[in-house]
Amino acid sequence: MLDFDEAKPFSDRSEDEVFLPYSDSHQRAMRDAIVGYCPAAYDEQFQPESRSITRMQFWTAHQGVAFANYRGRILNVQVTVAWDRMGHRYGQEVDGAHRRMMQAQRKFMRRHLVPNYNYTVFERSETFGLHSHSGAHVPDAVYPQYRRWLDRYVKRLDRVGFQRRLHVRRRRETAPARAIEEQWRWFRYCMKGVDPTLSAHERDVFGLTPTDTFASFSGLKHRYSGIVTLPRVRLSQDMLRKARREAGYPEHYYLVEGEHRYDDFEYRRGEADRLTEMLRCSPIY
Repeated sequence: MLDFDEAKPFSDRSEDEVFLPYSDSHQRAMRDAIVGYCPAAYDEQFQPESRSITRMQFWTAHQGVAFANYRGRILNVQVTVAWDRMGHRYGQEVDGAHRRMMQAQRKFMRRHLVPNYNYTVFERSETFGLHSHSGAHVPDAVYPQYRRWLDRYVKRLDRVGFQRRLHVRRRRETAPARAIEEQWRWFRYCMKGVDPTLSAHERDVFGLTPTDTFASFSGLKHRYSGIVTLPRVRLSQDMLRKARREAGYPEHYYLVEGEHRYDDFEYRRGEADRLTEMLRCSPIY
């Protein structure tokens, strides 16, 4: 038996009692509005707020996508998941659900012998609340199975039956240059919440004026993307530094400045390196 009165008003409860069950829906709604609907949501209010994508998150994601291109893979699928509208409203809950989803996606890609190249960016808006945008590499031959798997998986996550919980778009460009152009266009959209401020050192190194911002310098259209209390940007394991090192990715040639930031330079460099390696392995008669 519970030794508390479930009809006890919210204002009369102690901190230890505030999340115990309520029989009065109005008192429960008052509690939810003031302190949150569970201990995790309450605790999240005291965590450091993240209002923008950091510079390091931006460059790490950019390098991961460039590495995928160098390996001959293009992130041709765009995925948006409305976590808040599915009933996952606070960061700790979404953090766990997303990690499990990424583990399941990695297993799916392994079953189909496809490298797991993808990144995710979290945002918060008035329309969809906490949601995520992702870019992923999914070959055409695997896409039908991937789409069915993704639909089923996200449907299981939905607690309220929200019809617009998932949006998926696949780019069908056959020319690599055009497909990579679309890949980077989506990347720039996902990164619109990057911190736009520049330090005096950065202005001096890049020769920028006081009116310039990091967003304009990086070819981005900055837009405030809400407060997110979990890591805003995530990369799959196959794109992290360890995977790049094991693949022999020549990072010392990786370019992030100038005209090649959002083109197919790394894709063409990877093709040239693979051709060179093939010629070295060919027997000479």
